[in-house]
Amino acid sequence: MLAEALAQGADMAVGSRWVFGGGDVAHSPVGRTFSRIINIWAGLMLDGSIKDYTSGFILGRKAIFEQVTLQGDYGEYCIDMLYRTRRAGFTIHELPYLCVPREAGESKTATNVWGYLSRGVNYVKTVWRLRFER
Repeated sequence: MLAEALAQGADMAVGSRWVFGGGDVAHSPVGRTFSRIINIWAGLMLDGSIKDYTSGFILGRKAIFEQVTLQGDYGEYCIDMLYRTRRAGFTIHELPYLCVPREAGESKTATNVWGYLSRGVNYVKTVWRLRFER
């Protein structure tokens, strides 16, 4: 990821499931569908050049983290950070990432429709806030 970011001259690199070569085999079809929907909607509302607002798999220059502080819980922080990083004038490069099942530990990702909907509300609120804040 670092080599790719440096080669592209990017300030931030994002492992993206939703660019050519990326994918998600870790989550159910329902989970992938909800992820695609929120990412497409975020792209339409915020900045369509970012394809995976909810990846959480990022690498950035120190200058970004000195200027753009993390806000939000669970996955909202990633939507917020990517958008505000781009808005602050930093460059972001997405590279293909294949999300695979965990080998250890537990994921906080929802496992059913109700879980996706209850967590998704905060994603929607975050996108809405970012879209209309000055």
